[in-house]
Amino acid sequence: MSIELMIMASAVATVALVQLFVSVRLSRAVVRVDEVQQRVDERLQQLSGAMELLTDTAETGFSQMATALERPARRPASRTSRQAVVRRITSAVKQGQSFADIAAREGLSEGEVRLHLQMTPPPAASSRAAAAAR
Repeated sequence: MSIELMIMASAVATVALVQLFVSVRLSRAVVRVDEVQQRVDERLQQLSGAMELLTDTAETGFSQMATALERPARRPASRTSRQAVVRRITSAVKQGQSFADIAAREGLSEGEVRLHLQMTPPPAASSRAAAAAR
């Protein structure tokens, strides 16, 4: 019976050692998986930050492009004064040119040419007023 007890004790000890060995191996594996998981989480945070920055940059660029496209095209500043335009229009009308020809030459619409003519006083009235003042 003592041999049987010793065999039984050896078997129990062997099973206990195997369980201990398996437990140690499993705990080491869990620690390694946890370390890998932490590295993956850090990398995902970096990628998330990069994507956020890229998205913000793209949105800003698109909104600036949309704003630029919505703005009307700027006309170059006119080098001639309003009086010079009116003088050219009135002299062209006196010479018998059509409103369409005048508008094309001045870069205006026919309505703008008519408006310029309506806003200027007739030359005869201004010369009569100057003669009456003398």
